[in-house]
Amino acid sequence: MRKEPKDVDAWLEMAALWLERGGAEGDEHALNALSHGLDVNNDSLQLWLAYLDLFDDSAPLPDVSDMAGHAVRLIPADVRLCIMQAQ
Repeated sequence: MRKEPKDVDAWLEMAALWLERGGAEGDEHALNALSHGLDVNNDSLQLWLAYLDLFDDSAPLPDVSDMAGHAVRLIPADVRLCIMQAQ
């Protein structure tokens, strides 16, 4: 990841590996990986959708809506992000 921080697929793969481990710890590490990926790729729709999908499973609805709103400000043209924000 350090060599290619812009590699969105690598961040998604890392998150998937953590999710395969299962449990709350795996979810937390997966969210952490996606968050780090978004730090350097904040315009990546794939990372945002994966992050919000996983975040939605663990966070209160207002927090998910706020995070989706942040994503919409960065990628305003995506309908899926707008729907997540409206929920």
